[in-house]
Amino acid sequence: MTNDLYRRFYEHYTGQGADWTKTHKPKKIIHWEQFNTQDEARRREEELKTGFSRTWLQREYEKIKKYGYKAIDGLPAHQTRLMPAGKMVYNAELKREIPEGWEVGNIGNYCISTGGFAFKSSWWTNKGVSVVKIKDIQEDYTIDISNLAKVDLTDKKIDDKFKAKPGDILIAMTGATVGKYGIVPITDYSIYVNQRVGYFNLGKEPTDKLPYLINSLNQPYFREMIFSLASGAAQPNISNEQINRISLVIADRTIVNNYNLKFAPFYKTILNNQRQNQQLTELRDWLLPMLMNGQVTVKEAEERLSMAAEPNVEYKKG
Repeated sequence: MTNDLYRRFYEHYTGQGADWTKTHKPKKIIHWEQFNTQDEARRREEELKTGFSRTWLQREYEKIKKYGYKAIDGLPAHQTRLMPAGKMVYNAELKREIPEGWEVGNIGNYCISTGGFAFKSSWWTNKGVSVVKIKDIQEDYTIDISNLAKVDLTDKKIDDKFKAKPGDILIAMTGATVGKYGIVPITDYSIYVNQRVGYFNLGKEPTDKLPYLINSLNQPYFREMIFSLASGAAQPNISNEQINRISLVIADRTIVNNYNLKFAPFYKTILNNQRQNQQLTELRDWLLPMLMNGQVTVKEAEERLSMAAEPNVEYKKG
């Protein structure tokens, strides 16, 4: 798909796409409808002249009231019955409409945000346990683990509640980018959360609860509320209590569970793909200098890359 996109962009940029269009005439698509009687054809023509969509919807709605609301699955669109949309009601707190029957709670009702650990300055080192800081949280909902800070925890006991798991969400609580958040990736090592980084602990299997929360945080009003609460000081700042009190539209529990069940596999795939990309990046950075120095051949490099592309195959550096 990516290569095809690059190809099409190149064709348009160089004018090749326009040249192709000039030499290939577009196909004419004729809309054809068949009627059993002349009266049906006349009525259809009148509908097209006076507003087909409005008349069609009115007619289909009358069918719904007469025959019921059950849709016929597996049939072409024109053979299915129109399903009525759920009623929307205006919510003054959110200043927008929400589905009737849904509630307005807060972030903490779904998952509580807690703070990271305040590591002492003397603990920071070049080697040790990895720690996520605000700078590592990206605006594209990812966390950059290529240059994580390290702390020496030798002879030190840190509660596991400060240790993030793949699929959990971290959020910046201070600075110009306050409110940005990212999903914790899959790693071969433990990742701890630094102070001023909010931590949404989604439980033993984070991806089971991740879809509903991450897409709730993606709503424009959430970041707007963060900026509103964090402003007023020289440096934007927000607390976990304030985050937990931010309004959240909460659907019926069955809807939430079904939504998470439907989309959890996609987020698991995203995390696995990110992990594979990270492995390939690390392998590239290791192989490239060796190729340039003649320490390995292109064939050997390709073999190592093919192994890295297979999750079940392990490779060793050296």
